[in-house]
Amino acid sequence: MRACIMELQDHERMIYTRLPPGEAVVDDCIQHMLEQCQQYDGRIIVAEVDGAVAGFITVLNRVVSERPDDGKLEYGLISDLVVLDGHRDQGIGQALIGQAESHAKGSGVEWLRIGVIVGNSAAEHLYASLGFSPWHVEHEKRLI
Repeated sequence: MRACIMELQDHERMIYTRLPPGEAVVDDCIQHMLEQCQQYDGRIIVAEVDGAVAGFITVLNRVVSERPDDGKLEYGLISDLVVLDGHRDQGIGQALIGQAESHAKGSGVEWLRIGVIVGNSAAEHLYASLGFSPWHVEHEKRLI
């Protein structure tokens, strides 16, 4: 799992250069992921190939929006999805999302969200092909 988190962070860092390197955040990311799973009845689902971790997905259930204009909307959230570079384009990401959807449905989740850093076109394509559509996009501007 550590290798997956570091690879994901370093990949996103190539797109969004102000992110810290994977090695600098991996322990905090794991701790945060475990805390989120405990708080939101989440699960970490691991994909293995020949007994080795090839990727994982984290799905959180019963997340309640803190935005007043959402009306306390409850939803599921895929907070992390990564497939290691050597295992991509083999359907593992699609299978992991399928497993996350099944788990969320089994927990009574009606809406499932997933985020992506703008510019990660492979992830955007995968999510669109599986029926996800953009819901909220934030923009930012550097001021200094």
